Formats: sequence, C-alpha cells, structure tokens
Amino acid sequence: MRIGLAGWSLCRRFKSGEMTLLDYPKTAVDEFGFSAIELNSPFFESRDEKYLAELAARVTAAGCEVANIAVDGEGGPASTDEADRKSGAQGQSVDLGGRRLLKKKNRSRGRRR
Repeated sequence: MRIGLAGWSLCRRFKSGEMTLLDYPKTAVDEFGFSAIELNSPFFESRDEKYLAELAARVTAAGCEVANIAVDGEGGPASTDEADRKSGAQGQSVDLGGRRLLKKKNRSRGRRR
C-alpha cells in the first residue's frame, strides 16, 4: 500500500498564493517525502493543453505520480436542476483533460470489485 498527499491538505498555501499547483509535486516530494499526490480541481489554474502538459512535466520532474484527481465544487452532474447538471458535466472536464496525468496502472482503480 502507498500513501499519497492530498492537495486539499495544503489548501491554505494554494489559497494564499504561497504555492501553485505547478509547485505542488516538488513540494510533496521534497518537503513531505510523498511519491503519490492527489490533485484538486479548485487549484487548477487552467484546463488548457499547455498548462496540463506543464503540470505533467512537473510531476515527472519531481519523481512522483498523480494517484487521483478530486473534482470539487464543479456543480452536480446528478442534480435535477438542468443548469447545475450541465455545470457539473462541464466541471468533470478537469478529470477528463487531466486524465493523462494519471499513470496507466491507476486508471482501472475506479472500477468496483
């Protein structure tokens, strides 16, 4: 079993601007000794390809891997309110766009056994 660092545990650093998501992989490894991290959607500065590629490069350079991407505060994809449901579906794009940040061996973990 491996234990990773959840990005939300450092939310004060993200919210204060002391740290960005691009800094997080190196911080997780250097300061805390973790080799697996969880990313959180509220801390993504962008969802474009260039930003995601830079984030993936930083993860690799730090020597860690993304174990999970938590999608928080992005609307309710199961909501009965159509606007909220559409907002939630669009918010899931963080997971879909960031999916390549996850190692292939981790992609099947979402299945229930």
